Amino acid sequence: KTMVAVKWHDNRTVTLLSNCIGADPLKSVKRWDSKEKKHIFVDCPAIISSYNRSMGGVDLLDKMCFSYRFSIRSKRWYMYLFWHTLKIAAVNAWFMHKRILQKHKLAPTPLRDFLSELATSLILLNKRPPGRPSIQNVTPFKKVCLNVPRDVRRDSNEHWPTWNAKQNRCKACPGGYT
Repeated sequence: KTMVAVKWHDNRTVTLLSNCIGADPLKSVKRWDSKEKKHIFVDCPAIISSYNRSMGGVDLLDKMCFSYRFSIRSKRWYMYLFWHTLKIAAVNAWFMHKRILQKHKLAPTPLRDFLSELATSLILLNKRPPGRPSIQNVTPFKKVCLNVPRDVRRDSNEHWPTWNAKQNRCKACPGGYT
């Protein structure tokens, strides 16, 4: 597919890049000319017409993203992109949540409450419940293998470890490494 880049100057300059809609067919639109003080007809590319039809959604998304701002300072520019992407994902999830609730004729949750519930659920995602662990969740320990006979272990002689060049693996660890 081919990519089309269109730069359009109306009240502001808008630059669009697309691989699905091109500049053709041109559509005639009515615009105010401040020099001649009257309305004139201008040819408008198809990609601009499509953008103008769905521009309200982009503006609404920007408005909702910046309605509840949180300040995070970072010297790394990519962190701002990461946080902005998270905000957009959260607002899009709220729009989907709102659409589903309206479909079932239920009252939608306000954005602030939705973001609060989302943050709480993400915080509690892998958190363990307080208290002692239950018996069912405890992993059984491996038995320690004792190769030394009992009478040698308890003979009150000092049996110090001997050092050798060959390194042994740990028998108590699951992977064999400490």
